[in-house]
Amino acid sequence: MRDHSNCDMPHNPASWEQLLSRRFVPGHTSLTSADPGGHIGQEVFAGALSMTPLTLQPQIITHSAQHLSALSADVRDTVLSHIVIEGEGVIEQKGATLRFRAGDLSFRNLQQPSRIVFETPARLIAVRMPRGALLWHQARSDRRQLLRPRVVASYGLNTLLPVSDQGSVSSLYAGFALPWLFAAAYYSIERDAEPAKPPNATRWQQVLSYVETHLFDASALSPADCARAVGISERYLYRLASLRGITFSRLVKHRRLETARALLEHPASRHVSIASVAYQCGFTEPAHFSRAYRQHFGQSPRQSRKSSTATR
Repeated sequence: MRDHSNCDMPHNPASWEQLLSRRFVPGHTSLTSADPGGHIGQEVFAGALSMTPLTLQPQIITHSAQHLSALSADVRDTVLSHIVIEGEGVIEQKGATLRFRAGDLSFRNLQQPSRIVFETPARLIAVRMPRGALLWHQARSDRRQLLRPRVVASYGLNTLLPVSDQGSVSSLYAGFALPWLFAAAYYSIERDAEPAKPPNATRWQQVLSYVETHLFDASALSPADCARAVGISERYLYRLASLRGITFSRLVKHRRLETARALLEHPASRHVSIASVAYQCGFTEPAHFSRAYRQHFGQSPRQSRKSSTATR
């Protein structure tokens, strides 16, 4: 763990924007008065995280697309976080407007334009960290996603931040633990949010039961047939599915494919041709079945059957 001992003292408004751009990220600063914009303290490093205490007067800091385009790929792949000790304001990014106040922890990415408004004098700790520090638990293919801006409770993280490089054991372990703590804070909003339950679970269960019962009957598994059997309109059937993030046709297709896979991989069905399995599971064309199967499972029906046989 190391620190930069040179502290930037308050500067006049003309140089404040240049100072922020040099120490943090290029941007445009608009001060609400002729007073100095603020004070930047020592930058301390703990592992991959950098932390800098800031004292700010009311101002608006804008990072436009043009500002961000000048950054290297590595810098753009970092996340900016503020542990707000004093002050209030607003963060705007990706169409979201998020208010923050003392005790909050804010997150925003450097891949999309953003604006932060300090409505009152503020004291905070600015933290920069690799985006991967918040996405370590996700599959590599999912790590390209843009992190959504958020404001959550800081959980007193400022009390754990090392203020200097004293070489102490506690500072050493803080450097290892901080990325995990920031990640926990970022995702706490998902944990605390009460999941919304789609309405009319009873009707949806009736829909699922009908699908399972008529899975092998291609002529009886149309939306109209299902809606009529359950006692609802087709339109409401589509709505029930949409509220659960799926369409009726996709539900049927997925269930048929899952059933087909179970049949293909079951020892008792080894003598049954792939075309017969396709027809049995409601597909009218074996070629269409094979394409859908490969798209869904990443391998052909023949490969699926062969791999299951090899493992037995």
